[in-house]
Amino acid sequence: MSDPVRHEGTVRGLAGAASAKNAKSKPTVTTTIRFLETEREWNAPLVQQAWHQLLTETTNPNALFSTPEWYENKRKTKGEELRVAVVENDAKIIAIAPFLLGQQEFYLKFYRMRFRTAQLLGGEGLTQRQEGYELLFKAIFRTFDVAGIHFRLLSTESPCWKAVQSSRAGFVQVHDRLKMYLVNLPPTLDAYLSARFDSSHRRNLKHRVKLLREQGEHRLWRCSACTAAPECARLREKGELRLQRISAPEDIPEFLHAGGQVAQASWQAREAEWLVKETPEWNAHLSDLATQGLLRSYLLWCGPAPCAYALGFQGGGCYQAYSIGYDQSMAKFSPGTVMLLLLLEDLMQHDRPEKFNFGGGENEYKRRFATEAAEVRNVTILRRSIMGGLRVAGFWFYRFLGEMRRNRGVSAAKRLLFSRKAT
Repeated sequence: MSDPVRHEGTVRGLAGAASAKNAKSKPTVTTTIRFLETEREWNAPLVQQAWHQLLTETTNPNALFSTPEWYENKRKTKGEELRVAVVENDAKIIAIAPFLLGQQEFYLKFYRMRFRTAQLLGGEGLTQRQEGYELLFKAIFRTFDVAGIHFRLLSTESPCWKAVQSSRAGFVQVHDRLKMYLVNLPPTLDAYLSARFDSSHRRNLKHRVKLLREQGEHRLWRCSACTAAPECARLREKGELRLQRISAPEDIPEFLHAGGQVAQASWQAREAEWLVKETPEWNAHLSDLATQGLLRSYLLWCGPAPCAYALGFQGGGCYQAYSIGYDQSMAKFSPGTVMLLLLLEDLMQHDRPEKFNFGGGENEYKRRFATEAAEVRNVTILRRSIMGGLRVAGFWFYRFLGEMRRNRGVSAAKRLLFSRKAT
């Protein structure tokens, strides 16, 4: 086993703006960066204790993807190149940042830009402190053969974003400005609906559930003479409209088979195809997450057939709705909306998390059901080099063409320059 790589720097006092006189009187704090490469290193008791403690302190709604369990799952089932960065101040761990080393692809309409990056899992490191980030960024560039450090859905309220904005480790390139929609989960569904919607809207939502339930009863009646009658009778006992929670390894084959059918009939079929697929590798991936208590997915059955699915995970006090889809042929019965309502009710009744996270995106249903929204960014720090400068120019040129197309060339360059300063 090789020794972990160390990088050291100094941080004076409490802030860098102290005068030289005061700085001399204050002790220097040594910040050390270690990159853990082996299972023995990241499973060390001190590292695991600090890792779980930082998880309880973070406000990052995507913290699930920074947990030791998620990290271990990616290592075992996907065989990806992973590292754990440990930031210490005088031997005390103040931050942990698990990250993935691999090729990152950016599709720019006219061509694809592809280069090797270090992508921080969960979008940011586990810490509420800004100090140490700049040293971490520089250490990653010195240690690993990467062209950039990538952050996905990085909150603009996080200390990591503030460090990225002021970073001199490389060229900062903001790709997307998005909103991440969240639901603060109360104890009951009625409490949520009363706080979020007016009485007429609540009646409308309950009517949609009733319509889909009636459709399920109709499906069972039509299916009563078919060869699957015994199974239909079993479904009738459980209810014609049934939400099935998928959280155990033995439930996954049924989820992938039934959810895959719905995914192929959904409007996002191409995107959902790789998320709900019947392959041994994907089965092993979800089974391991289920074993570790992170998987929480759903199937919505309407009579004898599924009409909607939700691939989701729970951890770090938050439920992650990774993908929700429904059968387009049943769109007039609103299966997606009904799925979401019943899913929220189940979350409130069983092992309730603090928040429900829709993830990034500007979909109308997210805005309608969310109780809060956070500004997030997809951003990359590109290595300071000639190639890094050319890549920045490529991103800028793509954005310039987009501005020209949307605004017919009127002041496109001025708007682009203004947006660059705003970031």
